[in-house]
Amino acid sequence: MEWDNRVALITGACGGIGTSLAAELAGRGVSLFLVDIDRAGLEAQARRLGEQTAAWAALDVASKADVTGAVAGCLETFGKIDFLVNLAGVFGRLTPTKDLAEEDWDRLIDINLKGVFLFCQAVLPHMKERGYGRVVNMSSDLARRGGVGSLPYIAAKGGIASMTRALALEFAPSGITVNSLAPAVVDTPLARDALSDQVLQRMAQANPSGRIGEAEDVANVIVFLLQDESQYLNGQNIFLNGGLL
Repeated sequence: MEWDNRVALITGACGGIGTSLAAELAGRGVSLFLVDIDRAGLEAQARRLGEQTAAWAALDVASKADVTGAVAGCLETFGKIDFLVNLAGVFGRLTPTKDLAEEDWDRLIDINLKGVFLFCQAVLPHMKERGYGRVVNMSSDLARRGGVGSLPYIAAKGGIASMTRALALEFAPSGITVNSLAPAVVDTPLARDALSDQVLQRMAQANPSGRIGEAEDVANVIVFLLQDESQYLNGQNIFLNGGLL
């Protein structure tokens, strides 16, 4: 596959997976439009990757105006969007359901689920017009396995898997694939902020592979899903968990 004429829009680009994916795609010659709420992180990443490779926008993924502006900015800068990778997300604090505040529920649903919808809504018509596109959304293995204290996160990630299937059916006739990944815990700053070293160690010991995931594990699967060779893989929620059943 020829990569050097492709354009990728990545949300959550300053997270562990986003940083790994951006470096991998930049190394293949892909032009990048990076989105995150972390302006300083975006500036630093763009400097590392080079201004000709990476443009960026600091924004709130739950704001339709921000999302619309970012997509317009990407199209103005690079002329098209071939790949949309929705990585932006937050985990929140572990909270029993009875103590969960409505504003915490709203925040996690807005960022983790609504943000994915808004970017898909803004980008997919452009892809449909061109007759080509690859979309990868980030679900979670927790949406399958469940968990205590993370209800809004699990609900949002389950919604992403369902939304992915619906979008795949709608846009498959236009040459577009929409898939989602459902990783188990991945060693990223997000996981380190939410879980102690002891908890992460126990998770590694409980995994058949003897470790938790790395950002590169997820980035490598995303790269595969963006390739032309993956065109018959569509509407799937792929579990990436080292064999954890």
